[in-house]
Amino acid sequence: MSRRNGLLYIVASAFITFSGCSGDDGASAAPVERKKPAVPAREAVVSEPSGPYRAVAVANPGSITGTVQITAGATAAIAPLPENLPPGCFAAERASDVGNGGVLREAIVWLTDIRTGKGFPVERRFDLVNENCLLAPRVQPVFAGATINVGSNDAVLHHNRFINVATGESEAMAPFNDKGEIIPFDRLLTRTAQYEVVCDVHKWTHGWLLVLDHPYYAQTAANGSFTIEGIPPGNYHIRAWHPSFGIADAAVTVAAGSSAPVSLTVAPRAATPDTAAKP
Repeated sequence: MSRRNGLLYIVASAFITFSGCSGDDGASAAPVERKKPAVPAREAVVSEPSGPYRAVAVANPGSITGTVQITAGATAAIAPLPENLPPGCFAAERASDVGNGGVLREAIVWLTDIRTGKGFPVERRFDLVNENCLLAPRVQPVFAGATINVGSNDAVLHHNRFINVATGESEAMAPFNDKGEIIPFDRLLTRTAQYEVVCDVHKWTHGWLLVLDHPYYAQTAANGSFTIEGIPPGNYHIRAWHPSFGIADAAVTVAAGSSAPVSLTVAPRAATPDTAAKP
């Protein structure tokens, strides 16, 4: 893929006819622009932490292992694909995130109240790709201070916007003319936030980013399982979230050198459905 710098990104934004305003590449010298609300504010699944997270040495840490499942009879709050896809879009129906027995894959699980613990991973880059007019991965946990590379593998126009769920503001835009392009954002993931990522050209396209200010999170596997390691002994609040099915909360006690089991069942009433998040 080719990598665009800030100048090229601004020039591209000015000449893309379907965009009414210029973009802002987070890798440029200018900060990510905060725009007026594009959609109504919604309740986010994360909130500002009580204080800054501090990385410290963790003596005799424990872990949490568990599963996430849905309530019986729950249905996904997800926008269907159009019957007739436009040229250049070859998206098949999305694979179900629900497995046998109601286990839920790709749910994000995290500790909501941890303020000290292990350091962050060395790898600080994440990827979000337009693939067959869908976003991959559709749901992704990231941590504050990281860079996200937004790209396109499609030979069609895309115009992605990053909407802060809690404020309704469009905080970044990524326009693409052709496949093979990448726009790196290193000033977008600065704080705890929930982002909905949409495409102004393809109305069914949605992705979700959950930005956390600590490394104590996981994403469930195909069998609904997850593990969070390196946790200081103590009492914690744990939350699971899937944008199509909702959230689940629980209290968990982590003992030194031990693994604490937990089972989480998400509630559909708390789902954050795909929205027509367009101005």
